Amino acid sequence: MKIIISLLLLLLISQYSCSPTEPEEKKVSPPDTTSQNFSFETVEFGNGYASSLFEDVWVFDENNIWAVGDLDLDGNYTNIMRWDGKKWFPQLPYITSSGLSGIWAADSSNIYFACGAIAKYEKGKIIEYDLGALGLPSREGVEKIWGSSNKNIWGVGWWGTIVHFDGKEWKKIEYDRKWLFFSITGNKETGIAYALARNSEDGFIIVELSEGGANVIYDGSKDEQALRSIQMKYYEDKLYLGDLDMRSTKAWYYDLETKKAVIQRDFRGTKLNVGISQIAMIKNNDIYYIGESLDGLQGTLIHYNGKNYKGFIGQFNSLSNYGGAHTDGNICVTVGFHNNKAFLTKIRRN
Repeated sequence: MKIIISLLLLLLISQYSCSPTEPEEKKVSPPDTTSQNFSFETVEFGNGYASSLFEDVWVFDENNIWAVGDLDLDGNYTNIMRWDGKKWFPQLPYITSSGLSGIWAADSSNIYFACGAIAKYEKGKIIEYDLGALGLPSREGVEKIWGSSNKNIWGVGWWGTIVHFDGKEWKKIEYDRKWLFFSITGNKETGIAYALARNSEDGFIIVELSEGGANVIYDGSKDEQALRSIQMKYYEDKLYLGDLDMRSTKAWYYDLETKKAVIQRDFRGTKLNVGISQIAMIKNNDIYYIGESLDGLQGTLIHYNGKNYKGFIGQFNSLSNYGGAHTDGNICVTVGFHNNKAFLTKIRRN
């Protein structure tokens, strides 16, 4: 019986393999895309005489936006301007004259700020964490912050500054002081953070931050592509970056699985050859690359919708879009400064 079954199977396989009928081609679905129909609204704060600037922003939703920095509103000082869906207003108290340079929120009741040290907004109150006991040398301080929860927060900054909070205490992770950290992001599921740093010799590295310490996972000097960036966002085991070098601007990502850098788009020779200074995204088919044009005269947005890159040149009132950007998937807000004024631009999908 077994011999008969085997012969039947061989016959069926033979008929299938010799059949002149071609198997149906596997249909590949096109990538999901998002709309690229946007409107822009810019708001400025300050009188232009005293210095005011925004350095970062967080969008909870279109009715709850926090922009942070240091503002002089005709003698009234604030570090936070808040949007409640109807108006912008200063969120008091005034925390520090050195300004807030970074923001990360666990939720709308637990919001953390980088200001050289760390401060937290918790249910209407400001809590200041004293990092003095960490023995941070002169000029070290936290500039940017990211976390996966209230029990896993990372802060980075100039001259090799790396600190970590485990829900109970802050600890300093020693690192080479020649590196200046510009950006930090991470995987909320694993709690692993990724920070990028540059140095005075045009060095560029990406550092993985975990319980195992701080380890370099990408060194631009060892990659013949010589890729650079000052902003980085994590999504599904990839780190998305944008080159600031306007001679050859590129949108690229570092693949954490293959451990390779991949250029998504080289804008060299196009009108979108701009300096990318900010990136905002929550998915890889809705990425905002924000910067300034090659001639240095116009603020620019490059939006990637999963298929196409579309440029919006001259949509910002300011040139200095270095403050930060954030999106909730519906609205994107970018902040910065120009002519001693703080500004922010809402980019709304119509």
